[in-house]
Formats: sequence, structure tokens, C-alpha cells
Amino acid sequence: MSKPPPGLCDPLFDPSLSPDEVLKVFPLWVSTYYAHGEDLNKPQAKALDCPPPTILSMDPSDMQRCLEINPVHSGGSDERLLSLGVKLGLFARLREEAICLDKEGPYTDKSWGDVEIKYVWCDQSTWEIPWGAVRLQADLEDSKKSGRVTRKIDMLRLRGGNYFCHWDKPELALTGLLSGL
Repeated sequence: MSKPPPGLCDPLFDPSLSPDEVLKVFPLWVSTYYAHGEDLNKPQAKALDCPPPTILSMDPSDMQRCLEINPVHSGGSDERLLSLGVKLGLFARLREEAICLDKEGPYTDKSWGDVEIKYVWCDQSTWEIPWGAVRLQADLEDSKKSGRVTRKIDMLRLRGGNYFCHWDKPELALTGLLSGL
């Protein structure tokens, strides 16, 4: 998968933010609705005023129950998993192992070859979600052109949903998850 386009950020990986600043910025950033340009290979991140970010429309008691900050603190489980998963190439390897079926090796189990992947993504999420969808599609096409055998992957775009589609639009989320069953 190619590197992210320049000029776009993710608070979790922004070196200019202190851990405390990340904790303040991230929930609003990830729950905002965004408009993206027509060419999803060149993602944009224009925050929309309407609908409002999910956390601003949540009851404060619901937000408290849903937001667990300890794992994202320095040394916390989420922080370690994300930073080491990227740094050590773990996520790239897991992605490769999940998608490509033509590999031989001690961890290759052919009995899982018929398992399909349903990739459901919301088009008003942060820039990484639509960009990741088009990059995955491009990687699948490149793999097939080079003769690699890939798992069957159906991609479904949920129009009008953000990262918290399950909270704001549960019917849309459920319809998307159940489609194709």
C-alpha cells in the first residue's frame, strides 16, 4: 500500500501534538463528517458543518461510556499497538496474508481460501477511510495483473456515513453489514 498523500494528518501520528493534545483533538476529528473530492486517490479533508461531529450530538453520559482514554496514553495498549504495528510492518504483513492466497509457507492454511472479505467503508469518514478503499482496490488490481491469487473481496461504500455510522445512522450501518449475506 502506498504512503499517505502529503498535507493530510491524523492526530494519532502528528508529532507536533503532545499526548494530552491528541486526547483532546482525536475524538472530534474522528467523529466529524468530511466531504472528499471526486478523485479519491487525491483525498481531501473538508470538514462539514452539518451533520455535526458525532461526539457533539451524543449525550455526555453516552460519550463518557464510549470514550476510554487510558489505552491511547503513552505506553497504553492502543498507543503501543498502533505505533509498533506501523513501525515493525505488522499491519502490512497481516494485510498481505489476509488478501493473497498464492503464498507458500509455514503459516499458509489453504482451508481458509474460500473465506471472502466484505470491506464496508463510509464515504464521509476521515480521509484515511476513502483513501484506503481506493488504495485497496488498486492493490487488488495490481496483484491480479501480476498473476497473484487474491481472496474475493466485495467493497461496499456507505454514502453519508462517517466513522461512527453505527451510532448516527444504525440502519445504514446494519444494511451495509448485512448486504450480500
